[in-house]
Amino acid sequence: MAEQTQEKNQAFLDKIISNTNLQTVNEAQTATKVVFRILRDLLPREEVDKLADELRGEEAPNADMEIKDLFKDTNPMVSFFSYISPIQQLNISKDTFMLRLNQEGAVRHDTDAEAVTKAVFSATKEELSQEQIDNVTKCLSDEIRTIWQQA
Repeated sequence: MAEQTQEKNQAFLDKIISNTNLQTVNEAQTATKVVFRILRDLLPREEVDKLADELRGEEAPNADMEIKDLFKDTNPMVSFFSYISPIQQLNISKDTFMLRLNQEGAVRHDTDAEAVTKAVFSATKEELSQEQIDNVTKCLSDEIRTIWQQA
């Protein structure tokens, strides 16, 4: 069962690699975590929780690299304060989103942040129900919503 989960996650990261100029699983994993971190900042808390629940799936919880682990905030303090913060949904422009991805994602200079974002969004949408995709769509600003819909 754990092998199936790893294969599913590997396929998830392989999709991102194949649609970008990222070259390694590590690069794809790092970029995905940052895209997810920014996405969590864009969504209301209840939508973040629903998205996390849906990404958990029914797989074994102890696999090395599951999609849910990529989505989870690994910094316990940031996660806690994000959860209790009265500001539950940030208004982040497309330019700020891409700047954060470039800076926080440690992507190479020749990497197109928008292509990485689309690849992560596309692979993520393949894991979600149409209802959850629609819920996320409703919460995003126009510029980011366009990227989400194009993915």
